[in-house]
Amino acid sequence: MDHRKSARSPLLAGPASNRPIAMGNPVQRALLRICINDSSCIHDIFTDPFVQQNLAALRLRPVHGPVRIRIHAIEGPTDATTGMMQTMDGSYSSDVEFKKLLSRRSDIDLTTVALEIARDADPTLDFTRVSDWIQDRANELLGPVSRADSEREALARLGSCLYGQHGIRGQNDAYECGEGSYLHRVIETQSGIPISLSLLYMGVAEKLGIELRGVAAPSHFLTRLDSLDGPIFLDAFSEGRLLDLDECLQWFGSVTEMGRDDLDLLLRPADARSIVTRMLMNLKIVHTKHEDWNLAAKVQHRLAALMPASYTERRDLALIMARTSRTGEAIVLLRSCLKDCPDDDREVLQHCIDMTRKQHARWN
Repeated sequence: MDHRKSARSPLLAGPASNRPIAMGNPVQRALLRICINDSSCIHDIFTDPFVQQNLAALRLRPVHGPVRIRIHAIEGPTDATTGMMQTMDGSYSSDVEFKKLLSRRSDIDLTTVALEIARDADPTLDFTRVSDWIQDRANELLGPVSRADSEREALARLGSCLYGQHGIRGQNDAYECGEGSYLHRVIETQSGIPISLSLLYMGVAEKLGIELRGVAAPSHFLTRLDSLDGPIFLDAFSEGRLLDLDECLQWFGSVTEMGRDDLDLLLRPADARSIVTRMLMNLKIVHTKHEDWNLAAKVQHRLAALMPASYTERRDLALIMARTSRTGEAIVLLRSCLKDCPDDDREVLQHCIDMTRKQHARWN
């Protein structure tokens, strides 16, 4: 059944109405999609009468768990409800590494999680092509790296291979499109932004037994190797340029005007969660700039899942969803954000709710 052809929007039903809302309408599907196994859900969403009415129609009740909010059936769900719950429970079911991040595990394969994110834009993406490319580069470097006289020389040979032989380089144009962040497209186009290029360097280095780690430096992502002689920084965007700590501090000090102590903290290795968040933030900016709202929504949903306590990420998810055809989800999220928003946001959110209601009514 195409619920968008329904004569009456479920939003128009008052909370006192005894007429049950049709099973599986867009709003109820939105509630299931948002709530089931979704850490971006917030507790006070369930105090909203509109939400309570729709949950009641589905014969569901919220159960507040220590990590996320779950939904359990009250009296045994219908077959339709069970099917929808199983479908929504499969959110990120294919994203093994991203699911590890959501459960706050630290054993994250950054190459794989980057490809899981890229798959949002290219569902047919073949991960093995990227992993094979990384392994091939490691095989090429095995001899040269084993003969290196120092760790710095080993990193120099890594740069000579990826940039010198295979043309992997940074380009400013790569900031303007999502392809600059997607590893498979970086390999195909031979250009990318600092964080995607760094992930390729890190992937090859790992195969060689070199512990190259990401550094979320201000405005420019780097990698870092803690050698016996001190940290060595590799700038994948700038042809694999190598810097020692003093050179790195001087560079970022001139760009940011920050003090040495502050910069020293920012130049420490970043954890996987911080790296993935930064990658998603880059994509959020790109997709929003180009008004690609469907891709922006996928990116923003991941950000909200990673940062469930962040009002800003929940608000941005609601506002982006309002630009897509998923108006049911947008209304639920907007109403929940309205409960704890800053005064400066209230008028904008209320206006967005009113406009999204009208759009939703036209589609249902």
